[in-house]
Amino acid sequence: MRVPIDTERTPGTPILRRRKIGERFRGAVVHYEQRDQRDADGVTRTKPDGKPAKELIVHLLTIRSTMPVGRRDDEWVPAEGEQVRLILKGGAWGQWIEAANAVTGGVCRGDVVDLTTTHAEYYNGAGPAVGKSADEAEIDQARRKGRTIGYRGDLAITPATDEAMVDRCTAAYDAMRAGAAASARQPIDADEEQW
Repeated sequence: MRVPIDTERTPGTPILRRRKIGERFRGAVVHYEQRDQRDADGVTRTKPDGKPAKELIVHLLTIRSTMPVGRRDDEWVPAEGEQVRLILKGGAWGQWIEAANAVTGGVCRGDVVDLTTTHAEYYNGAGPAVGKSADEAEIDQARRKGRTIGYRGDLAITPATDEAMVDRCTAAYDAMRAGAAASARQPIDADEEQW
């Protein structure tokens, strides 16, 4: 897949995954960015009006978690200090906006994000949810019927109060930027290229 030059990436950073009711995550904001949604083949997803569908990527340092993260089929609960990504789309992005608007001065590095999984919605493919439950037995029954399950919950943002955490988040951000710059500076062997 081709990546535009102005696109910053942190490949390999695990992604938070909601898997069951009651899971919680608390992390400190390192950075957040908006990008186009892409499918598995790297093709940009579009909205009905033809414009690219967007998603918000929030880079966080883990403070505490019972919520798993993963890369492909590998899943684990992140350790304190582990950098993770939270990907928000649709209603979850709306929750972020509401929570961010409540923070005086906007979201800053080191601010604390709390996530709690409170319920699941089920779908029969594309379209609106056909059910909602906070009972794992009901959710498992919907899964057995072939419904797609989407876990949802609460999102809150509180201003940073721990200066050491702000410093750790700043160091993580600087490392992200340095890694992106280093990967962009890969030398080309002039002998391999025919002018």
